[in-house]
Amino acid sequence: MLVVAWKTGEDTASMKREDMLERAATPETKVTLEQAYPEIAKAVAPDEPRPDQAKELLEKLAQELSYIEALREKFLDIRRMQTKLKGTYSAYQSEKAVAEQITRCNSMFEAPTRSFYEKFAEFDTYVVDLTSILKHFDAQVNFIRGERDAFRQIHQLWEPLLERWEKYPGGRSENGEELIRDTYRFAAQHYMRTADW
Repeated sequence: MLVVAWKTGEDTASMKREDMLERAATPETKVTLEQAYPEIAKAVAPDEPRPDQAKELLEKLAQELSYIEALREKFLDIRRMQTKLKGTYSAYQSEKAVAEQITRCNSMFEAPTRSFYEKFAEFDTYVVDLTSILKHFDAQVNFIRGERDAFRQIHQLWEPLLERWEKYPGGRSENGEELIRDTYRFAAQHYMRTADW
């Protein structure tokens, strides 16, 4: 859809993923893509445009960006976990220690999760200029892979906890209390806020 945005000037960044996939499959989008390749090739190399090469590089770029999009989807698991965690508060409201751990977890997770989504937004602004990416393709792909690896590393840190929250049905239970304690330990170990002195 980056190519469509480049060709039409349309803001595709705010589109939902499902809408984007549906739109990408339309015959109109395919025609727009085919029309865009020669124009992009000319913008990249005005003296010697090579549409086939532009198309090939854009297909490789799309493959690299698909890994980032898959990770973006995986990061939604963190948001779902937070929603579940907040939902457990009412079940444990009468147990002060557990309720306090839930509150502290929510507080400790607030800044880092906001930061994750800001990093994705920052990345999105970086990949808007297709001609620049194609002119410096190898360096840009290395950058994209570096960002992908950084996102993946963060998600791997959360994965064991996310898997447990995904299986947790909610409500009060011994497993629930253990999961809340482990979540608190995870938050304190990785995201404890320290006072500036």
